[in-house]
Amino acid sequence: MTSDGDAGFAGRAVDAAIKIGLVALLAVWCLEIVRPFMLPLIWGAIIAIASYPGFVSLERGVGGRSRLAATLWTIVGLILVLGPVGMLAGVLVDNVQTLAAHLTADGLHVPAPPDAIATWPLVGEPAHRFWSLASTNLGEALAEIRTQIRALSVFLLAAIANAGLGMLQFVIAVIIAGVLLLQAEGGARAAHAVATRLAGERGPGLVTL
Repeated sequence: MTSDGDAGFAGRAVDAAIKIGLVALLAVWCLEIVRPFMLPLIWGAIIAIASYPGFVSLERGVGGRSRLAATLWTIVGLILVLGPVGMLAGVLVDNVQTLAAHLTADGLHVPAPPDAIATWPLVGEPAHRFWSLASTNLGEALAEIRTQIRALSVFLLAAIANAGLGMLQFVIAVIIAGVLLLQAEGGARAAHAVATRLAGERGPGLVTL
């Protein structure tokens, strides 16, 4: 009987270990799937909490229609985020196109350097020589620093890509905040119920905090 009991216990332990391992593997897999959205989720929650009083006023202004208020809030939030970014992007594109047109048409001319630059210590003579070359042959001057230009281009492209990703995450965060605000009452009830279950009478105060 003892050996049979030990064998049964070992079998149950193995089954439990397999189930726990599968659950842990599934949890890790789910976290890997959700991980790219964690930052927008956190920002969405922060934005929703910070703007909730204004959302309540907007909801009252539209006759208590939560769905309409959440839609209007999301649209206004996206306009506030994307409006300045779109204007800045348009200005940058226009400036780049203008610069490219000048370079293509050979319309960009660099003035000759002042003679005083050559007297600067250490960097004066190289700077004066390069500036003089740029004033007479800009293409050849740029060819001399093509390695530095390539490195700068890679850096700028990476910075633009990171800025675009950050802006996309912020747009997603605004949309998530709108959804959270739409479900604010139900979420508040659930949070109060969980907090009361965990902390007793202090629960509602912790939720408000």
